[in-house]
Amino acid sequence: VANTCIGCHGEHLSGGAIPGAPPDWPVAANLTPGAGSALARYADAEAFIAMLRSGRRPDGSAISRVMPFAGLEAMNETDARALFLHLQGLPPRPAGQR
Repeated sequence: VANTCIGCHGEHLSGGAIPGAPPDWPVAANLTPGAGSALARYADAEAFIAMLRSGRRPDGSAISRVMPFAGLEAMNETDARALFLHLQGLPPRPAGQR
């Protein structure tokens, strides 16, 4: 499931500028654990899954519409939970090392 994230977040899922993306797109977030990670916003799988379903962070702010939420919100509970656990188990990387 995490392979679908590689296109924007990079091979190592640490985010950064997206090669070939339109200039108005935001940089992709770091999905690896540790300092500077977007995962720090999600206390547990339920919070992460809520973001996948709603397109909003726990503080209520909207995530960029370039994220493929149409597909993410359709992900079943098992796959969404597995994605969260997989991301938590990645080696930490500084943001932008794609």
